[in-house]
Amino acid sequence: MTLLVLALVGVAGAVPLSAPFSDAHYGYYYPTAYYDHGGVDWACGSIRYSGHRGNDFGAGSWSGMAAGRNIAAAADGTVIVSHDGEFDGCSTGDCYGGSGCGNYVKVQHGDGTTTLYCHMKKWSVAVYVGQVVRCGDHLGQVGSSGYSTGPHLHFEPRTASNTAIEPFSGPCSGWGSSWISQGGHGGLPGKSCGPPDRDGDGYDESRDCNDGNAGIHPGAAEVCDNGVDEDCAGGDLASGLWYVDADADGYGSAPVRACGGAPPGTSARDGDCDDSRANVSPGAGELCDGLDNDCDGEIDDGPPTEMGPELPALAARITDLSSPSVLAVGTSAPVWVVVENVGARAWRRGELWLQPAARDELSLLFDEGAWPAWDVLAVLESDVPVGGTGVLSGSVRTTAAPGTHIQETFTLMAAGGPPVRCPSGELQVALYARAGAEPTTAAVSVPRPAPPPAAGPPDPDGPQAEAAACAAAGAPYGLGWLGALGLAALSRRRR
Repeated sequence: MTLLVLALVGVAGAVPLSAPFSDAHYGYYYPTAYYDHGGVDWACGSIRYSGHRGNDFGAGSWSGMAAGRNIAAAADGTVIVSHDGEFDGCSTGDCYGGSGCGNYVKVQHGDGTTTLYCHMKKWSVAVYVGQVVRCGDHLGQVGSSGYSTGPHLHFEPRTASNTAIEPFSGPCSGWGSSWISQGGHGGLPGKSCGPPDRDGDGYDESRDCNDGNAGIHPGAAEVCDNGVDEDCAGGDLASGLWYVDADADGYGSAPVRACGGAPPGTSARDGDCDDSRANVSPGAGELCDGLDNDCDGEIDDGPPTEMGPELPALAARITDLSSPSVLAVGTSAPVWVVVENVGARAWRRGELWLQPAARDELSLLFDEGAWPAWDVLAVLESDVPVGGTGVLSGSVRTTAAPGTHIQETFTLMAAGGPPVRCPSGELQVALYARAGAEPTTAAVSVPRPAPPPAAGPPDPDGPQAEAAACAAAGAPYGLGWLGALGLAALSRRRR
């Protein structure tokens, strides 16, 4: 059973074989011993002897040998063994030489299989190692060298791993034929080389799309973008453009060109503006993290309400606010907002401002003399640690016509810098302006919270002295150096 499996494997890749005899001498040959299948030959007959792993063909005994009976290559290939000079009159079956094969030739075919031609006449071998032969080319003549009892050709196909192949197909062989035309039991295989394999790649011109180039044939490795159809599949293989996706988020950045599908670690989609973070790509949702998660060129736009794994330096969540819903024309009313510090660092007094979102025109709620600047309603009143809360408070006033509904958006801003937009850095003030003979203040929604305790007594020689002077003009006092910088900016913004 093991032998059967090995032969089956070999036959699957074997090249089609022609009878290994010359055209001129074909009629002199006859089978004398087929491949042995445990006591029978391929047709369940008795033309065999025990353990025989080839096929023997006689050609007229000693007289035929003397007359010269030519042996021919059964298929295209390259000579890999050429051995001659051994005694060729052996009749005992035990004449040493050529490892028992006597004078012999071995040809390797394009698919890696080989054919062995043994027991040739001394000095009749007509080919040399490395020579390319075609089906039907002359190799030598029948002799009786090596382990032989009389003149004959021992013909033995082998797999690429050097296992003997049974080339005949029959009820006792169990596999397909290797012959182009097998013939009947006791007869000869056909003498037909079929279409030639001109480049020796194992594919004849009927199957090879370029039989003049051994590197081109079915199954050859295809080279991209060279205009050549190496594997005869119908065209050149075009390379694809891929993008290195270092963070495995489905979007890449640096382009690479490759054949045969996406290389590992790449994506077909580009546009990743930060390929070191998996939560940053054109397909990602924006998070509150100080990053441009969706790669649209804006940081924390939306604004996002969900915090990311990385915290931005400044992030605020409005937790409480109070503003009037009705305001008499010409009167003022308090507004305050409580914000939680959910960013990565503490806030300093004066570092956050509450400003109208529309800062290119004067607010309809501007309270002259109360606002620190024409476009700043309030500033942070105390230092706030990470996780703590702070208060910004001020007042609003309107001179709009009675009966006017006013709605304005106010935004938390870093002092003189960008908005603190997430996770909730905006608030709406909506009120109704009513007529009033005397200035009155509308009731606020909730009582104003008590301010956090002061960070400490001001230093009369420090920047607080300037801050105190500013406080007299309506600004919060004791702001520290960040607050002083903020107030300096505010002073330049006053009208």
